[in-house]
Amino acid sequence: MIIKMMVADMLLFGNGYALIQRSGGHVTGIRYLEANDVQVQWDKNKNKLYYTCSLIPGRVIQPENILHIYKNSRDGHTGIGVLKYAARTIDLANYTENSSLDYFAKGLNVTGIVHAKQPMNKIQAQQALNSIEGNVNADKAYYKFLPFDIDFQPLTQNAKDAQMIETRLFNVSEIARFFNISPVLL
Repeated sequence: MIIKMMVADMLLFGNGYALIQRSGGHVTGIRYLEANDVQVQWDKNKNKLYYTCSLIPGRVIQPENILHIYKNSRDGHTGIGVLKYAARTIDLANYTENSSLDYFAKGLNVTGIVHAKQPMNKIQAQQALNSIEGNVNADKAYYKFLPFDIDFQPLTQNAKDAQMIETRLFNVSEIARFFNISPVLL
């Protein structure tokens, strides 16, 4: 039963714990500890790992006196729960979808370059800027005319170069993995 509860905590919270109770150096029992009650302490300077528990105030628990299972660890000491990891992946997919929507809605035009063939003074530059703002449509990136011998070159990327398609495919397979669905079936 203790192992089952530890595995459930590991999946939900990233970590599962049980305290090994000892008497005279011999194991006398194992006590389940809820993941929320245990804190992992890592002293980088001393390269030492220990635990504290809110149920046992003032006591430092040495690694040999605790069973600790974890999943998706970044630091090798604490885990990240599957649900939190899945939520992060779904958020990333959501951000990618929103970015793709915005990218494709604007006709794939990221921005443009304005190039003057001759040096301009401040007044001419301001007049050119005002003219460009009035003549360039941000949604379709076109221009009618530009004064002072100025060129406007729109910069565009195709979806493949922007890696939008690859990112969206990765997000689909990553989310399918959480629900134990083969990406081939999608």
